[in-house]
Amino acid sequence: VAMATDDDLRDDVTALASALGFAPRAGDGASVERGFDDRDFRAAHLEAAARLRARDGTTTTTTKGGGASKTRGRGSTTTTTTTSNKKTKTKKKPSASAEALSLAFEPGRGDMMEPVEFGDWIDVADDARVEMFMDAASRNVSTTTTSENGVGGVECAMCVIGVLTRDVVNVGDLDVWFGFASNMRVADADERKLATSSAKTFTKSISADDAKDTNDGGDSALASLDVRTECVGFGVMFADDACFFLQIVNGPATRTCIEHLIRTSMMCAYHAQRVIHAMCDASIVVDASTVRMMDCRVDAWLIAPDVAHDGGIDDVVRVMSNQNDGIAGAADESWSANALACFRRDLMRTREACMQGTTRLERAGVTVARSVESRVAVALGTLQFVGVGFDRPTAMRMRDDASERLDALKQRARAAIGMDINLSSARQVGDVLYDTLKFPLPSATASKGVKTNHRTTKDDVLAHLAEKGHEFPKIVLEHRSTLKERAMCDGYARFANDGRIRTEWNNTKTATGRLSSSNPNIQQVSNASKGVKLREAFVPRTGRVFLAADYSQIELRCLAHVCGDARLISLLNRASDCGGDVFVAIWNAGKGYPLDAPCDKQTRDLAKRTAYAIVYGQHVNGLAEKLNIPREQANEYFVAFHQAFPAVKQWINATVRRAEQQGAVVLPMSGRHRALPNINSPQFGERAEAQRQAVNSVIQGTAADMMKCCMLRWASAIGAGTFSSDIEPGSIDGSRVQLVAQIHDELLFEVDEGYVDVVAAAVRACMERAMTLAVPTPIKLSIGSNWGSMRDINDA
Repeated sequence: VAMATDDDLRDDVTALASALGFAPRAGDGASVERGFDDRDFRAAHLEAAARLRARDGTTTTTTKGGGASKTRGRGSTTTTTTTSNKKTKTKKKPSASAEALSLAFEPGRGDMMEPVEFGDWIDVADDARVEMFMDAASRNVSTTTTSENGVGGVECAMCVIGVLTRDVVNVGDLDVWFGFASNMRVADADERKLATSSAKTFTKSISADDAKDTNDGGDSALASLDVRTECVGFGVMFADDACFFLQIVNGPATRTCIEHLIRTSMMCAYHAQRVIHAMCDASIVVDASTVRMMDCRVDAWLIAPDVAHDGGIDDVVRVMSNQNDGIAGAADESWSANALACFRRDLMRTREACMQGTTRLERAGVTVARSVESRVAVALGTLQFVGVGFDRPTAMRMRDDASERLDALKQRARAAIGMDINLSSARQVGDVLYDTLKFPLPSATASKGVKTNHRTTKDDVLAHLAEKGHEFPKIVLEHRSTLKERAMCDGYARFANDGRIRTEWNNTKTATGRLSSSNPNIQQVSNASKGVKLREAFVPRTGRVFLAADYSQIELRCLAHVCGDARLISLLNRASDCGGDVFVAIWNAGKGYPLDAPCDKQTRDLAKRTAYAIVYGQHVNGLAEKLNIPREQANEYFVAFHQAFPAVKQWINATVRRAEQQGAVVLPMSGRHRALPNINSPQFGERAEAQRQAVNSVIQGTAADMMKCCMLRWASAIGAGTFSSDIEPGSIDGSRVQLVAQIHDELLFEVDEGYVDVVAAAVRACMERAMTLAVPTPIKLSIGSNWGSMRDINDA
């Protein structure tokens, strides 16, 4: 009724609403509401939509037909009729009012779960249904032994939980949803493109009269189109297959039931952090230190760590069992036809995958790693919900500065070469370099690109040419870096609609176990740029500061621990007790100089890069290429290091031999496995890469295990659960501090200004005592009003 644009139409719709049993809300004659249980409204709605279209002289319909271009009847609205891939144009462009009303009546459009049939599901919508849920939970029986899964050896009920979502396109003030999905189903990119296209078609159909108030003919609505995913509710399946659906709109009932599960049950899920994030979004209290949850996606990663397992529950089931047992074979049923039936089927698959994961990981002896990784998935869900503050105006100012520098670079280029060119065009840059400036091609094959036919203008080539003294290659390099910086400002700002960036933390996308982030990648933001300092746009809430805790040389310390080299251990212990630069001492040890002998910055950098090349499992050729030095010189560095620390070389050889015998490498602290199928390959390149992976997996994997242990210890410090005996649960007031990011070897916190000292002491205890190594694991603490202005806490 509120969308009606004239009195006649308003009267017609009001009469229609009355006939359908709608009742006006008190004091609001332009709004209506209806009972959820009315089963006859669908046919009447569609009939009303047809009448409204006829009134406006339109024939817009959405019909399922053959071929890939059909609309699927999932809330998408088009101005064409599709049958057997033939398109017929409408007789007349519809007005916004009629189209909006008909859109509201289309299949797949409605209030939350309308028009889904609940079938075997129980919709927990009132107190009576909540009691049914509680009774079912109390009758639920455990189907797994829980001692290795973080439940302290006490059996508890296990249930499966998932999140039902729908994708939404916003057109002005109207939300158009076009299909259900879940945390267990991979997003359908084609459906999103179709929804956006249909929404654009709808926006373009707005008549001049309807768009006159916008003063832009509806262009602003068209420009703001975007697809988002919103949570509809949670599905819970108990051991007896009883299924309950908890809608987000039934807030109190849903919160009561989920919080009861958190207190009493072991839950299993696919992609637990998405489930936890959805719980936090629904205002459900989640204490990451007490939630008991198995994640079959994590289980699959523990079995096959070189795969991310982002293909949904079907992908995980295939990993868990090579048999097509019927559970993995019924994936073709349409979600648009019966979303809840598909949702229920995927919950059953999740339960099966978790049970298979329990069997396989117990057989492999990886139950401790499973417990830790499942807890980490829960912690990442809360971390993702919290997000990190981001000041868009600051980022936009940086963007404007970058644009000004781009303009200045164009002027410098014109002055340097005497003409205007597109500095973003590799072809035009190549023409200037090799035709105008007459630079020689770097090699005989440089102009024979596989995908392009222009002469090479790669950054390393430009850097080499810049050394010859001409300004143009330097300008091109600076233009590229500035262009990238400006794009980063735009990209990160797009993710901060509410003043916070909620990156996706990935715990199964690296084989070593290190966490990564995406959408956007916070871990790639640095302060190394000479231009844009994007870290300065990351800010805490008012009245708070950032506190960063960064491990010092953690991977080198892990190497010392696993190899047991007495001299390296002594050197690191000395640096911790007496101070001094570790890498200067390493260089001096290799050269036979006194450990505290001075050396210049370049020499120290060579020592550091050599040490980490060994940590990462690189060979001499890799170091030579990375440092851009002759192989003989790189070999000298390797020989000097191994002569100074002989146990390192012995450990590397032993690790490779063991991997060749077992076909895998095993991490010493967590017991995680990584298969290395090419470790005995007859191909030298494949075999060398597998050897590098064997060494790198142990060192980086151990560092990753330590960082995850830190996060869980912190969760215990602010929560009620016990992870380590030396951390008192709840010793830190979680309302005054939040963990907001994990960047490689660093944790970033947002802390009340008057609470920094207390948190700093707790963070130091959580990190420096996370694992017992043969060497200390000191951290560096720094604070700042933004991420780009961090300074040592002792200097603050």
